[in-house]
Amino acid sequence: MTALRPIAFSQAYGISSQAMMEAKVFDPLLNADTQLFVDPLLLPISGAKEISDQASDLFQDHFSNVFKLLSHSKRVNDVACDPAP
Repeated sequence: MTALRPIAFSQAYGISSQAMMEAKVFDPLLNADTQLFVDPLLLPISGAKEISDQASDLFQDHFSNVFKLLSHSKRVNDVACDPAP
């Protein structure tokens, strides 16, 4: 059996890992399962009531706001882009 060689996001998209670090951006492995990612489709059916009751809405609200801000952005670091995480 051949071991799968991990591929980072930066490697797959031709971005230097130094640029990722400088931008303070997480550089995930794309072909390895990690438990660091939140699957938004599983939030509403979580066995933890505080997750199923609130986390799904909070998650959706957060990213809806990010997308709204970015849709108004005209260039990097303008007024709309800056507050978008």
